[in-house]
Amino acid sequence: MSDLDRPVSPIGAPDHPLRQPLIRRVKRRHIQAFMRQCATLLTAGLSIDRAMELLSRQHDAPALAGLAGAVADRIRHGGSLSEAMAAEPGVFDDLDISVITAAETSGRMGEAMSRLAEHHERRDAVSQKIRSALVYPLVLVVAAAVAITVLFVVVVPGLAPLLAGAEADLPATTRAVLAISHFLLLYGWIIPAVLLALLLANALPQGRRARDRFCMSLPIIGPLWAKIETERWERGLGILLANGVVLPEAVRVIAGSFSNQTLRASGARIATAIPEGRGLAVLMAECGCFPAIAVHLVRVGEETGGLDAMLIQAANYQRDEVEHTLTRLIGLIEPVLILVLGLTVAGVVFALLATVASLSEALV
Repeated sequence: MSDLDRPVSPIGAPDHPLRQPLIRRVKRRHIQAFMRQCATLLTAGLSIDRAMELLSRQHDAPALAGLAGAVADRIRHGGSLSEAMAAEPGVFDDLDISVITAAETSGRMGEAMSRLAEHHERRDAVSQKIRSALVYPLVLVVAAAVAITVLFVVVVPGLAPLLAGAEADLPATTRAVLAISHFLLLYGWIIPAVLLALLLANALPQGRRARDRFCMSLPIIGPLWAKIETERWERGLGILLANGVVLPEAVRVIAGSFSNQTLRASGARIATAIPEGRGLAVLMAECGCFPAIAVHLVRVGEETGGLDAMLIQAANYQRDEVEHTLTRLIGLIEPVLILVLGLTVAGVVFALLATVASLSEALV
């Protein structure tokens, strides 16, 4: 009998598949599969505990199988699906739990799961597209950095003793190459030290806020990041409202969905002001991070009573803009990066050839 065919053990049992280190290995694509398959089974008429049991026995990912088994076990012991999901820290976010809680009241569990699955899939599709676009440029940058470092740290120092005493007769490019090589040999440790300091600072709240403010101020990266973040916020808020969550509770839940600290502060201000009776469209306009079309659609939704549909429509509009911007950016970044790195390497090689030429003249 395979591990996936074994009966689900109680939570307290030592052989239960859902141990805390295992939960940390549940990936986002596993959560997508969990939501999508659960939606399919619930729509087909299965009970929640039976759907969880089937997922725990049939899924080929052990971490997700253990997760489904633990959720099923908690449900069989009297807990609700939302309570079972909330008991898995770091796996399901507040949006998931709030939507499922509302769906338990309305009885539209399959529809809610389907919406959550679509939300996770859309969110991760953009992230995957960005990561895929950065792989090739990153490889180019690393390869160019290694090649240039070897030239300055290994090749040039070997030529420096031969050029000693002839500095005055060397061309400017040769003197520049020798100076850079000398600096890297003496103070090259500063570069990894600075990178390490930035990495450590990024682990602190103040460092993350400074990083986010800097990224938001960049010409192309800042607006693109704002569109990605606000699209997720609008879609998540629309899903919450469509599943019966009241607006004050929905904006409170979705306020923490921003990964950017600057935008998260804007979300917190909206969550604080909504219970005071202020309009959502007005608050979004005051934040300055939402596109004008999104603010207009939300205002129409508030006036017509279809706020959830208008939020989803605004999110769809921004999603199309993000995908279009990413397509153009990906098409431009590779040739531009190749050109810049090619010119950089060509400049270094030219300087080294000038150094060799100077060495030949000095020896003649």
